[in-house]
Amino acid sequence: MCLHTLFDNYPKVLEMINYEEFIKIFDHLTVYVNDEDYLVVQEVNNKHIYIEIEQESNNIKYNSVEDMKNVFNKYNIPIKNNDYFVKKAEIEINEREC
Repeated sequence: MCLHTLFDNYPKVLEMINYEEFIKIFDHLTVYVNDEDYLVVQEVNNKHIYIEIEQESNNIKYNSVEDMKNVFNKYNIPIKNNDYFVKKAEIEINEREC
């Protein structure tokens, strides 16, 4: 079975083994790069904006988590509650349960 066929059929396969859809997350991604940094801006479910930094992308490599955090700090990008490790799915699930 090719990957495309598997992807098209995964909901049916999961339902056959008694899983049901719980939450759907739609991402719209935009990638920004300059000479020093590479950022991925994600708009999730038309409600939230997240900014990600990949450890290694486009010939830019960060040696530690602190290096990655410093990117946000040097551009004064605000981080809600200083939480650099936000989990999109967790936020969407919590909002769904409210």
